Amino acid sequence: MSRSSRLALAGLACALALVPAAARAEVVEPPVALASGGNGITAGADGNVYVVETFNQSVAVLSPTGQMIRRVTLPGAAGTATSAALGPDGRVWVAIGTGAGKGFQKIDTSGGVTPQVTSQTCGPVGMAKFNDTRMLFTAPDPADACGASHGLGGVNGDGSQLEAFPTNEDAYDLVFALGKAFVPDYDGNVVRRYSLPGNGAWGAAEATFPIPVASGAQGIELGADNNLYVTMFNSGNVVRIDPFASSGTNAQIVASNLTNPFGMAVGADGAVYVASKDARILRIAQDGSQRFIALPAGFAAQQVAKVGNDIWVTDNNNARVIRIRNAGLPEPQPPVVTPPVTTPPVIPPVTTKPIAKPKVADVVSLASPKKCLSKRRLTLTVRKPKSGAAKVSSIKVTIGKGKAKTYTAKKLKVPVTLTGLPKGTFKVKLSVKLSDGKTLTETRTYKTCATKAKKKR
Repeated sequence: MSRSSRLALAGLACALALVPAAARAEVVEPPVALASGGNGITAGADGNVYVVETFNQSVAVLSPTGQMIRRVTLPGAAGTATSAALGPDGRVWVAIGTGAGKGFQKIDTSGGVTPQVTSQTCGPVGMAKFNDTRMLFTAPDPADACGASHGLGGVNGDGSQLEAFPTNEDAYDLVFALGKAFVPDYDGNVVRRYSLPGNGAWGAAEATFPIPVASGAQGIELGADNNLYVTMFNSGNVVRIDPFASSGTNAQIVASNLTNPFGMAVGADGAVYVASKDARILRIAQDGSQRFIALPAGFAAQQVAKVGNDIWVTDNNNARVIRIRNAGLPEPQPPVVTPPVTTPPVIPPVTTKPIAKPKVADVVSLASPKKCLSKRRLTLTVRKPKSGAAKVSSIKVTIGKGKAKTYTAKKLKVPVTLTGLPKGTFKVKLSVKLSDGKTLTETRTYKTCATKAKKKR
């Protein structure tokens, strides 16, 4: 590995070490005190939080940040207020399960309350909006005091078309989704699927999904993945059901080791938040991953509601409610670290000078053509070759139009006779053969030197 590559890797490692781990988005706020144990909870049409104070026959209305706005007393509710839900008429419905006032108390955004009685011997507990005019509900018999009249029901927002549908099942929650109603039977060890007509009237169940015996099916929610999630109050499990599976398909356990899990809610991030009475909230992400959110010590989580990007949880034992801020936001992701861009050093190109083609003058020295030649003689001097260079093997000399004569280069000086040439200029052509097989040629023009006439005495 090159030095520049090692430096680049070291720089990347340092950058990664300096990146902090992604912090969780949620913040568990301090609990808000209630007048009594909290149970049902829901977001109102005004964006405020409505919390049922079960044993005070009242509802605390809190701002989205947890400030008390008002406390609404439930008139004529000489019974137990349990769950709360946003109704089809835009009001918050509070279910009164027992007592003389069993039925519903409908709270408008100004704090006004309108009662709605039901005809079942057992009052309502679970609620689910069927459409913009009708609410569905369950009427369980936890004390086995209602006989065969307990089961399911429905009523319009204006109080009309009240229906009691005895099924002899104990259901504390239900959900209407994907055009079907899904009801977990606490004692029956099944979850039933109902197909309702346009008026929301109940009929026979079209499918049943078995759950482990004596598990105590309690809360139910449709996840963002379009699967049903059901809490098992007795066994401490959470099961998942394909809502359109064939009747008889068993539920699949997806979480365990919870303490009396009851309420659930789907956050803005699509995760399912499950209440556990051992001061924890289980978060089940859409990809199936799970983790717990710790609550204050002794917090007996009961019901869960999504309000904006927050998750709210009631404590049924200790008269308080808590807000988990930003719990419904998508999970934070660690920042993406882009490795530093390292530019490799610029290495200048290696330029080599072209090797000059050897010339005759490089290996053989002879007289300059600028001078005249006298004595009719031309001397060729063989140069001593440089280290590693080829040697002169032979020299072929052609003078004028005469015949070429070849001389071997055994001597450093080779005399060439020029006798017999006329006065004037003549050409000398040299062909020098080297030991590496190459041949160098050159032609030079010389002139003879004129002889001066002697003066007569």
